[in-house]
Amino acid sequence: MSVVGRRRALAATALAVLAAVGILLVGRSGNPPIATGAARLVPADALVYVHLSTDPRRAAVRRAVKLAGRFPSFGRLRDSILRRLSVNGDASEMAHWLGPEAALALLDTSGTIAGSLVVIGVRDEEGARRFLAEGRGGASPERYRGVRIDHYGDVMGAFVRAAGGARYVVIGQEASVHQAIDLAQGRGRSLADDGEYRSAVAGLPADRVADAYVTGGGVHRLLVPAGGLLGVVGALLDRPGLQATGVALSAEDPGARLVVHALGGSGPYEPFTPRLLGDVPQGALAYMGVRGFDRTAARLLAATGEQSSTLGRVIAAIPRELITPLQGEVALLLTAQGDRTVLTVLARAGDERRTRAALGRLPGALRKVLPRLRTRHATVAGVPATVLRSGPAFQLDAALFGGKLVIATAPEGIALLRANRARLKDEEAFRRVVPETGTKVTTVVFLDFDQLLQLAERTGLNDSRAYRQVRADLTRVRAVGFSSSGRQGNTTAEIRFDIS
Repeated sequence: MSVVGRRRALAATALAVLAAVGILLVGRSGNPPIATGAARLVPADALVYVHLSTDPRRAAVRRAVKLAGRFPSFGRLRDSILRRLSVNGDASEMAHWLGPEAALALLDTSGTIAGSLVVIGVRDEEGARRFLAEGRGGASPERYRGVRIDHYGDVMGAFVRAAGGARYVVIGQEASVHQAIDLAQGRGRSLADDGEYRSAVAGLPADRVADAYVTGGGVHRLLVPAGGLLGVVGALLDRPGLQATGVALSAEDPGARLVVHALGGSGPYEPFTPRLLGDVPQGALAYMGVRGFDRTAARLLAATGEQSSTLGRVIAAIPRELITPLQGEVALLLTAQGDRTVLTVLARAGDERRTRAALGRLPGALRKVLPRLRTRHATVAGVPATVLRSGPAFQLDAALFGGKLVIATAPEGIALLRANRARLKDEEAFRRVVPETGTKVTTVVFLDFDQLLQLAERTGLNDSRAYRQVRADLTRVRAVGFSSSGRQGNTTAEIRFDIS
């Protein structure tokens, strides 16, 4: 998508955010189900679809508003958006006409610019017309299939009545608005009629406050090339053979829950039961459980752009007998010793004799990529360990004990696993965001966000002005938990946020 296309998409996003912010300005009673009619005005070939519930009668919306209020900057952000996007200086008038939902769609086109369409539910059409009238440009209105279309700067808007009588205002480029009008009048195929869309959103939580749908093409053509936060989201969603992804956001104890349902392709990891979690010590800053460290390492290196780094070459040089244990369940944990972090990899040794022999051959194999490698043998926490050093940039300590292989970036990683102490799985912070650990999963992750933030601050993050501006909000996030399940086709991931 070109720069112009991105700007138009951002403008459309801002309009959708405006509609969502309107939920703070009105209050009614009741608890109806989430409105989903906006999808009937969006073409079936939409690449990205983001949908927001703006009905404060729903308990899900009220919980989301309450949760948002915990973040210090939320009030300022809300007021800033309302001031910038109000066409008449008084955005509170939206409260009188805003309907139960708003949506943004990025549409497939034959050119390099993605089309965009904003769909906003309307409760009071006359009120909405008066509100929008003050933002009309000087161009004369047009008509398409009997519907009036007005110009609003670089975009156009029209009021339509969908099946069942629900009313909406649609805003976008001319072609996008024409498509929405056609769909409202029963011509064409809408996103709501698309089987892939229905499969992606099927089973998403009914108490969600927002949901999204992204096709494989949307990930590759729009999200990944966009860079920044959108690029990160695209990289996380991307996988070979991906057809589409459905996402839902809910506000619930202990803070928020994100459910991601991916269709098509094979996930990068195989299912396993995270039994090594019982060996992860309390106080770990981060934990990741997967099956197959070789695939995990490749994805982690790709995500950080370090495919040709020393670490990548080191992993490629590890003897096969050491790789074999790492193809089963693996626990990766990050711990801190003062201001220094230690990364530790834990796996079952399998054939301990063969693994020990492979560990003895490890220094010779690594010298092919690290000519200055120094090796010595030591005792760490009562067990023999192989200590590898190559300047200040590379160090590994490896040991075998209790039928397990441990590789760490410092001896403290081995010592911590040897210590008889409480375990991470018993921590309240862990249980709040990773409630189920006894079933098969393809990935499980825990981040002690509070500790990670404190460590980052001690090592220089406070020097960043951008960080200081959002620090008060980030400190509200205490922990993050992630788990996924599924195999060879559809997978479902759940991300929980513990927010104070």
